[in-house]
Formats: sequence, C-alpha cells, structure tokens
Amino acid sequence: MTNETLKTVAKIKARKIDLDKRVDKFEEELVAIEAPVKFFLNEEPLTTIMALPSNLKEMAIGFLVDEGIIPGRQDILNITIDENEVWVKSKKVDQKRLKSIIEKGVILTSCSSRADFYRVIGEIEKRPLKKNHYVEAKDIYEMVKESTSKSTLFRTTGGVHSASIFVDNILRGFVEDVGRHNAVDKAIGICLDNDIQLERAILITSGRQTADTIIKAARCKIPISVSMRAPLSSGIYAAELTGITLICFVRGQKMNIYSHPERVKFL
Repeated sequence: MTNETLKTVAKIKARKIDLDKRVDKFEEELVAIEAPVKFFLNEEPLTTIMALPSNLKEMAIGFLVDEGIIPGRQDILNITIDENEVWVKSKKVDQKRLKSIIEKGVILTSCSSRADFYRVIGEIEKRPLKKNHYVEAKDIYEMVKESTSKSTLFRTTGGVHSASIFVDNILRGFVEDVGRHNAVDKAIGICLDNDIQLERAILITSGRQTADTIIKAARCKIPISVSMRAPLSSGIYAAELTGITLICFVRGQKMNIYSHPERVKFL
C-alpha cells in the first residue's frame, strides 16, 4: 500500500458466511477509515468533522466557502495541516455563519439537512442562479459513467461516497470520502484552489440529494446537481428556490429531472 492509501483504508479480519455455498470462513478485507478532523479558524476552534483523513486542505477550502463562512478562496491567507488538525487563517469571516457552525459541534458523516435550513435558504433565494448554461442528456450519462469508473475506493471498501465536478464536460475535481457532504466539500475545494470557475459546472454525487448539498452548490454558483440516488423533498425545494437543475436516479441511460428542466437538452 502507498502512504496515501494507508490514510484511507484499514485492514480488518471478518467472518464471512455464505448460506447458499455453505461457506463459513475468516478473511481479511479493507475498510474505509473514518476519523475526527479538527478545524480551526483564525486560531479558534471551528468544528470537528468525521471524515476520510485525506484531501484536508481542499476540504477546508470547500467547507468554508460552500457553508458561507468566508466569501471565497481569495480570502484564505494560510492553511496549515498537522496530522488531523487543519488550521486556517482568513481575512474575512461571516460571524453569523461562524456561530451557526460552532454551535453544531461535531459534524457526523451521516448528518442530514441542517437545522438552520430555512434561514439559509432565504439568503440564497435572493440571488438565484442564471439559466444560461445547458447540457445534453447524453453527456450527463457519460459524466456519471466516468465518475463511477474513478470510484476505486468504493469498489475496494464499499464504504464511501464520491463527488465529481465537470466544467464543459471535462472532469476538474474528483474525490471519495466516508461522508457525502465531505466529498462535496473536497471536490469544490479542489476547484476553488485551482481557480476553476464554477458557473458552468456540473456536480455529480453518489449520495441522496438533500437541501444541504443543494445549498453548498448554490453558494458556489454551480447550476446543475446530479446524483445516482434519490432526492429528498428538502433537496427539491431548495433546488427550485435557488435555481439549480436537480437530476437524480441517473442509472443506465435513464434520469429524472426535478427542477429547472430547461437546462437539459434531449435530441
């Protein structure tokens, strides 16, 4: 295993029973690592997120921007990583969002829509996304296919989510993590750290589509969010209000579009 692989998987022994084949044996397998990652902002504790301990710089950038704590990548002065501690210095901080995040404490990989959803959605609804970016339905299928092909950690462990960002059909950011929110944060962070504009981006995730994922995309002006899984009512509601095209159940060459369908062309 490489050093990077050692950060993301652990070797365990499991008893495996196959009733059909009448097999009962112990085998070693790899499982994805979930660890507490502590974030500090301007030398003060911010939050602890249960995450795959990799791509921590990109995760910090994506989380701070797509949660509305800082305006943009340009406001980050410095990022220092000490094992699973991430120290960020920023010249601008939204104090209301900062307080909201601090009050949450530990953010679990299984967390659902945030408690302050209705307050936050009003902020984003005031500046809905423009509808001047379009995508072919067949290209969505190809992007999902490419994203799935890169999910090597999922094929190894079965215990992670993935997030991809395509701009003009070109993959610009891909990451896997034990949490679907973390994966989105990291993929966005990769793009922001490389000064990639997201107004023409498509976010593709392996997890269900809830309001919190949509809000992250809206804050970064990503107009299209795609998932292989189901939407929840909060995700559809948030997508309608923010102007995001929400596409789910992309399986084979089928897909369902739940909001702002005019961005998807079918020939």
